[in-house]
Amino acid sequence: MIIPTNDIAIIKPNVIGIIIYILFYFYFYFI
Repeated sequence: MIIPTNDIAIIKPNVIGIIIYILFYFYFYFI
């Protein structure tokens, strides 16, 4: 029962969350 679309749906928000977390980290770091 391996569904690629479900796997992508789980990974995609996680990657976006990590990118946002890094952007906020650099944002506060430079300020």
